[in-house]
Amino acid sequence: MLGQTLIALGAISPEQLDRALQEQRSRGGLIGEVLVQLRYIDEDTLARGLAREAGVPYMSVNGLSPETSAVAIVPEAFARKTMIAPIALSGRVLRVAQANPFDVLSVDELQHASGHPIEPHCASRSDVQRLIDRSYSGTNELQLLARAGVHRLGASLDVAVEEAPIVRMIELMLNDAIERGATDLHIEPEEDVIRLRHRVDGVLVPWETLPKPLLPAIVSRIKVMAGLDIAEQRLPQDGRISELLNTRRVDLRISTLPTMFGEKVAIRILEKEKLVRGLEHLGFGRRNLTLVHDILMKSRG
Repeated sequence: MLGQTLIALGAISPEQLDRALQEQRSRGGLIGEVLVQLRYIDEDTLARGLAREAGVPYMSVNGLSPETSAVAIVPEAFARKTMIAPIALSGRVLRVAQANPFDVLSVDELQHASGHPIEPHCASRSDVQRLIDRSYSGTNELQLLARAGVHRLGASLDVAVEEAPIVRMIELMLNDAIERGATDLHIEPEEDVIRLRHRVDGVLVPWETLPKPLLPAIVSRIKVMAGLDIAEQRLPQDGRISELLNTRRVDLRISTLPTMFGEKVAIRILEKEKLVRGLEHLGFGRRNLTLVHDILMKSRG
């Protein structure tokens, strides 16, 4: 019983449980909701108790950002109806946050519809609601475009490559990399997802994940932009793109490399406005700058 579990956790006293049971008998409702309404516990404490009672892990969602690949699997209507929020895709396993961990029928339905094993975690109702709103409200345009791209992928890759979601997704990836000061953008296929990483100050930093079905369209679109052969997928290729992104002219060096999970793409970002335009911009003092100029004027090496 949930009440006894909360007593064992030290969250409420036996007297508070008796009072809550009296309230429940007079006005109905679930005992957990009554305890929250009486302010004996908060929603997080209730979620911890439900998690322990159901035998599933409790999850805190502070600072948690749902992965695009997970959001693409769970329809918004289903998430809002069942209060199940997608969290992440780890291999084949879909991790979700659930307000009611005893609703095993909804978990079974999601597993059957998605084809992915489900790993449920229990979170407070408010936290699950925030996760759902964060996933489907449109605040993450890349996630929305990824879902649109998956739905619009058809049998013809030539059509998919020119689809607006794919074109806009690549534009967003490049713009975000530039805003973060990245020198490289890596598009790396794994078994079930596409992982995006930035190189910032020489360190590769994880950014987002995308649904794996989008890989051929994304790679082919980049190849078209760089003038590469979209039919060649077994050999490395190199190309370049000159783009105007957010009024900033950038040169992009494109490298594709076949891997066991599909083609990997590395994009080197060269922002022309940041290129060194002369020796005077390298930080030399006046004496050293004069010395370097004198050396460069020598007629021998």
